[in-house]
Amino acid sequence: MLVEAAEQCLPGHSFEMLRVMLEQDRVLHVELHHPEKRITVNMAFWREMVESFQDVGQDSSCHAIVISVPEASDRSGAWCLCRCSLVNELAFTAHKMMAPEVQSSSLVSWVFADKEMLLQGALEVATAIAARSPVAVQGTKVNLFCSRDHPVPKSLHYVATWNMSMLQTEDILKSVQVAMEKKGPEDVPFSKL
Repeated sequence: MLVEAAEQCLPGHSFEMLRVMLEQDRVLHVELHHPEKRITVNMAFWREMVESFQDVGQDSSCHAIVISVPEASDRSGAWCLCRCSLVNELAFTAHKMMAPEVQSSSLVSWVFADKEMLLQGALEVATAIAARSPVAVQGTKVNLFCSRDHPVPKSLHYVATWNMSMLQTEDILKSVQVAMEKKGPEDVPFSKL
């Protein structure tokens, strides 16, 4: 299903703002795409993002997604905002930060020389994520969001409860066996979500 969806750009959908491609096994690449203009975040963009991610979300063979912008765009990059006070300051002052300053502020993990290297790095991370147990990745994501939004004691309680209820999968035994055999996670036939 993933291959067909990527090759046909999610059948039944004609996208103005997105290009969807299968880059590697279990990894889709969604490029924000608008050939005649700069990338704009408008209603068409949000509608297409929602439609495409709803379709991809129904496909259990997709384990990771890389989102990028065309090289011509002045917004090339991928980042994770993690320092709220600095982010607020930047939002309020509209301070322009260049790549080295952004990296030294820990707002991004890496800075790449060009779009090709950025996409290669993002695909390597996405491939590493896609090779892991989908149950473990989803659980980690849920627990990270919980810990971000709640005090430590409540977050720890949530993690303990989650682990008791959700870690009933055979993925744990498979992971231990593969580790003992000195193989990689890509060699494990993990459970589907």
